[in-house]
Formats: sequence, C-alpha cells, structure tokens
Amino acid sequence: MQFLIDSTFSWEITLAVIALTTLVIFLAGRLELQGAAPIKQYFNYSESEYKLLKIWLALATVFGIVLPALTFLIFFQVSELRLFFSLYFFVVFVQLLSEYILSRLFFQTIVVTVGSLYTALRIWQLWSVQKLMVINTELSMGSLRFVIAVLWVMLLFWLSNIIVNFVIYRKKLV
Repeated sequence: MQFLIDSTFSWEITLAVIALTTLVIFLAGRLELQGAAPIKQYFNYSESEYKLLKIWLALATVFGIVLPALTFLIFFQVSELRLFFSLYFFVVFVQLLSEYILSRLFFQTIVVTVGSLYTALRIWQLWSVQKLMVINTELSMGSLRFVIAVLWVMLLFWLSNIIVNFVIYRKKLV
C-alpha cells in the first residue's frame, strides 16, 4: 500500500494556515500597540533565564533543524517524506522570517506569539504525518521505525517547547 498524503500535506493548506497565522499575529500586534492587549513590549531576562534560553535555542537547533535535515537527506528519495520535510522547513523559514520582521515592526515580545502559533502548526504537521507513516510500505521496517522515532522525538520536542514558552514567558508578557 502506498503512503497516502492527505490534504494536510499540501502547499495550499500550508499557505492558508500561514496566512491565517499571520493575520492573528498582526491582530495581536495591533491590539498591543493600541493598548488593548496587556502584553509587555520588551523582555527583561535574569541571568539564569538568559542561560536557559540559550540552551533551549541550541536544543531547538538540534531537534528542530539538524535532526529533521539529516532525516530529510537520508530519505530524500521517498517522495512523501520529501514533501513533508519541504513543508516543515518552509514553515520554519516563514516563522524565522516573521519573527525577524514583526519584532521590528511591532515589538520584541511578538516573537512569543509568532513562535507559539508556528509551533502549534509544526505539532499539527508532525502528529498528522505520524498517523500516515504507519501505512507506508515503501520503507523497510527498520527505516520506517527510524523515521517514526525521529518524528516522535521532533513532536515531543515541539510539545515541550510550548510548555517551556508558557513557563518562561508567562510572567514576562503580562
């Protein structure tokens, strides 16, 4: 049985979700600039929070970029994985670009909103591909187990990222 890509993994759906996410981010930014949202505009990190943030960004680089990139390269010949990882990296690129532009357009702490929404999108992507990978017979059993393990590690990392975001930024933003 061929691995079936449902509508979750299309450029159209991904672009539509990105457009919706961008609209929500712009609304949050405008509300804050108008004083309608109780969000602080700047971070004030303690020494220990700054160290934790540096460690967390290093982990995000490993589990969010390096591990998926290696898996993408190893299984590049599998069209379904190539599509999934292309969409995944496109979302990462759009997130980083959005954080860069919007933190200058609005205020520094908008990166938390951007990161949280795009992390939710990545979680949705990873959860959806997990369910679909189970029926992939194009890969050997060992390769399939490896890919599923990598996807689970990525999913668990991004789930923990949401938790860490709320723990770190809960008191910083309001």
